[in-house]
Amino acid sequence: MPHVQSAPAAATVSGMSAAAAAPAPRRWEGVDQALERMVLRACLDQAPERRRIREAFKDVQLSIDHCLFKGEYISIGTKESYELNSRGVEIFSKCWFPENHHIKAVVCLCHGYGDTCTFFLDGIARKIASVGYEVFALDYPGFGLSEGLHGYIPSFDTLVDDVAEHFAKVKEDPEHRDLPSFLFGQSMGGAVALKVHFKQPNEWDGAILVAPMCKIADDVVPPWPVQHVLIFLARLLPKEKLVPQKDLAELAFKEKKKQEQILFVRTGLVYSRRAHLAVRPTARAGESQPASGG
Repeated sequence: MPHVQSAPAAATVSGMSAAAAAPAPRRWEGVDQALERMVLRACLDQAPERRRIREAFKDVQLSIDHCLFKGEYISIGTKESYELNSRGVEIFSKCWFPENHHIKAVVCLCHGYGDTCTFFLDGIARKIASVGYEVFALDYPGFGLSEGLHGYIPSFDTLVDDVAEHFAKVKEDPEHRDLPSFLFGQSMGGAVALKVHFKQPNEWDGAILVAPMCKIADDVVPPWPVQHVLIFLARLLPKEKLVPQKDLAELAFKEKKKQEQILFVRTGLVYSRRAHLAVRPTARAGESQPASGG
């Protein structure tokens, strides 16, 4: 009897020990625990840590089950570089070009608040380059691999000036000077592209806007008293991360698995936290709103 009773008990204890000893399931299959810990513990407020995480995630990103990452394009070359702009801010930029194709025109990409030029826009850029266009993009100051406090836009007009300055250098290159040039803006990048175009109306042959942030919809604008409280707080504490926002991955993907993949990889690559309180102008003249994602 003791032997018969002890066997199940031992099995139960052994099973419990095995369960207790088993490692917690990883958030994304294919990502080892060391990389997961590095990402979840990283403070991405400044560029050096963001660059370290991006380097670790270069290959992981390409395995995301999404058409923008899985697209295979033949003979697409890329160049990445860092340079100081006129304000002394170190800016990361990237170029995609067809290696065996006559270049039809230059396309300059402007990313959204919840993106960088090395995440979703990378897939878009590869697709555009595959049909004969040379594509250029940069990470805004404070975004992606560029210098600055993560996700912080102290002045939207200054951001637009930085973008216009960078693309002006691209177009001044003798190889591009005689080519047609177009702006491409997505979400907040649509607002950036529009303002760059307004700033340089004779310098561009057109613009492509994808879900551009031209105006904040009336039904999501907070009540007048709340707006003024937030604007006051933005002037008092502009760098505080207090503006709530939904994660864009939850809005963009219906499948739970893809949401989890994007949420995890975005943690280390793009700004996905509460937005800073910095005030920035909207497309309506004379208005301003606390910063929010897009």
